[in-house]
Amino acid sequence: MLVKSVGAGAVTQGFGPSALLVEPAMYATAEKAYWVPFTGGRFFADFHPGVDRGAPTGTSIVAMETGVVEFAGMKDRISGNQVEVAINDRAGFSINHLSRIHCRVDQKVHKGDVIGEVGTSGATTGPHTHESVYIIEFFPTVGIFRKMLYDPALFLAGGKYADDDRIKPEDRYFAVNGVGVNIRNTPISFDDRSDVFAFSADPPKQKVGIFRRGTGNRIGPINKAFHFLRWAETSEGTFAVGTAFRRKLAVRKSLMHWVDGP
Repeated sequence: MLVKSVGAGAVTQGFGPSALLVEPAMYATAEKAYWVPFTGGRFFADFHPGVDRGAPTGTSIVAMETGVVEFAGMKDRISGNQVEVAINDRAGFSINHLSRIHCRVDQKVHKGDVIGEVGTSGATTGPHTHESVYIIEFFPTVGIFRKMLYDPALFLAGGKYADDDRIKPEDRYFAVNGVGVNIRNTPISFDDRSDVFAFSADPPKQKVGIFRRGTGNRIGPINKAFHFLRWAETSEGTFAVGTAFRRKLAVRKSLMHWVDGP
């Protein structure tokens, strides 16, 4: 069950067709919306894919659910300052128009934690938050996954999907499959210009552990459990992204396995 981003904030605009003529053109049902056609979706020239809650500038904004911060900063001229939190590898929420942000990317936040303050950044007519909830769904006709935007009210107390397993936090750990495993270290852009690689040294070298390539500086034991954050789909394959050694790392899916805990 999610909580409101601003507990006392009055709804100034709900999920659905808009008469303001400033919202995006979308396909939608009574529950979810997306920018391209989908089964059951009807076209709307102006559709508001979230819930707005009015509140004074500076009012605390809280995390709607426990998760990991995926984005925290200026999104664009429409959304303004935004915080996006991944609840698990298939669902999350975002809050727009913040005046101040009190969290950072890759930080784990808990439901009810203050993550920012109400503001008017981006395109607004007054101070408010824009809550958006997404669930990643597979489209078999085109063979791809898409972030469907759902009505946040469905996941609040008393909502149709308040107890839905799709929005429950995930607390999983994984480890690498032995020595000789190539691991990507922060920043994880999967770009040769910025990637830093780490490797696990072979026992004959008498350096059992994970070391930064080219430096020999040990960054942790090979049997360390990584706290799972999300999956990363890249041209090189699927990587499990997690945290350990006070930094974010990514391990190729075929080279990791799930473990009970740290």
